Amino acid sequence: MNSRTIARLPRWSFVLGSLLLTILFVGLALNDYQARDRVWQQEIESQGRLQAQVVQRAQYGVERSAKLLASTLATDARVLELMRAADRALRAGASLDDSALSAVREQLAIVLSPAWEVLQREHGRQLQIYWGGAGIALLRMHDPEAYGDAVADLRPLLHATLHHGQPGLGLDVGTHGLGNRAIEPLRASDDPNSPIIGALEVGFDMLPKLSLLHRTAGCRARADRQSCQARNDAQAEPHRHTPATTRRLAAGQPYRPADSPLG
Repeated sequence: MNSRTIARLPRWSFVLGSLLLTILFVGLALNDYQARDRVWQQEIESQGRLQAQVVQRAQYGVERSAKLLASTLATDARVLELMRAADRALRAGASLDDSALSAVREQLAIVLSPAWEVLQREHGRQLQIYWGGAGIALLRMHDPEAYGDAVADLRPLLHATLHHGQPGLGLDVGTHGLGNRAIEPLRASDDPNSPIIGALEVGFDMLPKLSLLHRTAGCRARADRQSCQARNDAQAEPHRHTPATTRRLAAGQPYRPADSPLG
């Protein structure tokens, strides 16, 4: 096609050709944008699932740690002896402000103090003892002067433990907000069928400290998850305590890597 032939072509054919090329490039650009958007959405969904798994896994560790510590303290002979003495005095008509009950509270605070110090370092928020079916606060380690209020009716998890004898574990709303709680019943004697006289509660923040989340996220991102789990256990995370470790923490002793089941 020579120049004369081109000159004789209608002007609209050039316009149409330009329009078609424009539509083609717009279509290609739109397709590329949609492809990139799909990849971006998939990446967001993947990251969301990963973060949810990290939080769930870390929260499980927090609950496990709280339960181990609560069950250890709730079976401590000194705690039980003092709690039973308080129960006898209160049932005999003593008030929480009596000197005898004040002395019991002071002794309980001394017994629980080592565990409370360790618990605070591990971002624990509550360590408290309740008396009776109404859940009357006998001792709050985080606020020793606050006692005497009945909270069981406001705390379903605590109410179930006090009235049914089942250990409570999970998220619960207390006077200090939402958190992970582990609650163990305290009985009138060593007989497992004896009356429930109170409960011991350990509370952690709803989420563990950021260092644990970062470490857990790093583990999930690695292909060798077993190796990562072994490394976390060896680093003695406070939320991965073994029973032996928990007994040491309850006694106020520092964690030792040798306590880890991985050696």
